[in-house]
Amino acid sequence: MDEIEEDGNLEGDYFGAIRNLEHAANLLRLPQTKFKELKGFNIEGKFYEAKYGSVRIYHFHEEKTGRIIVLGGLKPNQKKDIKSAVKTIKNYQDENK
Repeated sequence: MDEIEEDGNLEGDYFGAIRNLEHAANLLRLPQTKFKELKGFNIEGKFYEAKYGSVRIYHFHEEKTGRIIVLGGLKPNQKKDIKSAVKTIKNYQDENK
């Protein structure tokens, strides 16, 4: 949020990413340019990215709980943000075993 507020031009992207996340939560089909499953990260459950413009929201689905938002970020930091989100998810899952 700090980066979005600092930039001043990303609020529309932020609200667009939130809207895509809400659409997916309501089981509306979206193109992969707006919402997609990220694979190959060795976590329990499914890991997703909701996006709009430069804004990304990373979250995962936990059985019987639903989707849990882990982290938001910007396109230029995508690789670092995904790595951080996966680490946070794994720590969360390890604590809840």
